[in-house]
Amino acid sequence: MPMRGLIGDIQLEKEGNKIIFHDDQIDCSTDACTVKCSTNEPALDRLTPRSPYKIDRSLVKKMEIYGRYWLSYSYRAAGHATLAFGNVELKELIVEKPHCELKAVMSYACEACLEQPRVTIASYNVKTEGALEFESNCTWDRQYLSCNLEMYEIKQLSMNRFCNIYIPVINKTMMITFEYEYRGTLTDMKVISLFSIGIP
Repeated sequence: MPMRGLIGDIQLEKEGNKIIFHDDQIDCSTDACTVKCSTNEPALDRLTPRSPYKIDRSLVKKMEIYGRYWLSYSYRAAGHATLAFGNVELKELIVEKPHCELKAVMSYACEACLEQPRVTIASYNVKTEGALEFESNCTWDRQYLSCNLEMYEIKQLSMNRFCNIYIPVINKTMMITFEYEYRGTLTDMKVISLFSIGIP
């Protein structure tokens, strides 16, 4: 039987009629009427010239061998990073404060349910992207709002009906009302008080 992670984990019959492999790690997805399935890459692929794990020897800067089975090396790798600053004060560095208009697109709250009240926030007239610190009479799951072109949700942890969010940087207050909807179930059972049937 093929051993997972070792060479031979996917085996082909000579005639090409059968393939033997572990079928407990097959990942299938559908797209309209097409079903695509894939399994783990064969262990043998790690040794081929086209392997994504193969590193050009000229890029290796340092290599050390520990015992018979361990090899440690470091090499140059290219990368890309995006760094965004907001609400930061650094000497000799000018950082533009984020500036945009914010609005509450919709709010949702329910009683007798497991969901937290939440509100969807949208930004418009975005001049400078970034994070906006805010003050509120309610407790939220985050401390910053965002000036960007995507809508996002913030969840209320305090379960209030009326929330005010004041954003000092743009001097704006948003007033949000949560209309709590009952999501429990109603039954025809009647609650009888112990006092009404004479039990002390």
